[in-house]
Amino acid sequence: MAEYSVDLGDDADVKRWSQDVLRETIPKTLSQTWRSSTGSSPLHVQSELNKAEGSSIKFFLRAKGAQAGVKGDEELEGKEEGATFHMDTLNIDQLRLGYRTKGRMTQQRVPWKIVSELKDLGSEGWSERLDTMFFNLACGNTAQTDDRYSGLHGIPTAPTSGRIFRPGGVSADESLGTSHFFDLDLLDTAVNQAKIASPQIRPVKTDGGEFYIAVLHPNTVRFLRKSETLWFGHMRAAMQGGAVANNPLFSGALGASNGCVFYESNYITDGVDSSTSTLAVTNAKRNVLLGAQAICMGYGKGYGPGGSQFDMVMEDFDYKNQVGVGIGMIFGMKKTVFNSQDYGIIVMPSYAPDPS
Repeated sequence: MAEYSVDLGDDADVKRWSQDVLRETIPKTLSQTWRSSTGSSPLHVQSELNKAEGSSIKFFLRAKGAQAGVKGDEELEGKEEGATFHMDTLNIDQLRLGYRTKGRMTQQRVPWKIVSELKDLGSEGWSERLDTMFFNLACGNTAQTDDRYSGLHGIPTAPTSGRIFRPGGVSADESLGTSHFFDLDLLDTAVNQAKIASPQIRPVKTDGGEFYIAVLHPNTVRFLRKSETLWFGHMRAAMQGGAVANNPLFSGALGASNGCVFYESNYITDGVDSSTSTLAVTNAKRNVLLGAQAICMGYGKGYGPGGSQFDMVMEDFDYKNQVGVGIGMIFGMKKTVFNSQDYGIIVMPSYAPDPS
């Protein structure tokens, strides 16, 4: 009796595996759980190239009107105001990660399936890469000069004027010291600036209301817990039983306070030396406050939400003694900048050395 089977490397196996990588990668990331095409989340998806050819997407922000208007019977004709638009551009490219077995004898020596481990490596590799890209961009980490780790868009740009605040009014990350730990006053300053910025940094919209998202490095959280223990209890209590706690957007959050939902992430970058812009300051961490559309992401044709997300290809080598796995995607990611101003991010560097 003839039996149907799917062998290693068969097209059916590739498609299943590709979807497995997608299902396993997205839950492992923090940034991708914020992905939305509605303009209401920190990671905004541009879909223009999902179903068409091209390598860049141009998108626009309409500036607020500024005319005073006319009074009484004063003529309006000739005094009308035109709309002003600011443009940003998102480029996409291909990035592939590859993995390969040593050979059949290696498989013979171990009780686990090495090819399955390669799939897990691919899932972990992509989840790590996507969060690394997101936070290199959000933190303005100019010390990262390899754009395979910053959205395939070149070196991340530094925070623009009025979009970075340090404790005590310190002007450079390398100047942060033991009196410059993260505190609630720094957070309040960032939230206030987000509200009065022009254009305003819009909060993230959810069914439970509007919130900013604050992401802190674990070292920052450690020192904040030491100095603000009661505040942490209040912040956790604010998450219980409300729309924030039940909203999947806030899964894994530390808590909520002052119109912010807090997260912890080790992908928050080190500080950057002001004199070189490419040298990391390891005792400082660039915590961030995020609003809607802070980071923009776009996909090539057939990728992204509604598509296969990843290409997963398996190849045999050395007379089928070795198996290789390539997992790739055509996409791009960048910080949203309109009129030479960061649109949805405020960076909050603080002194946060590793435990000694």
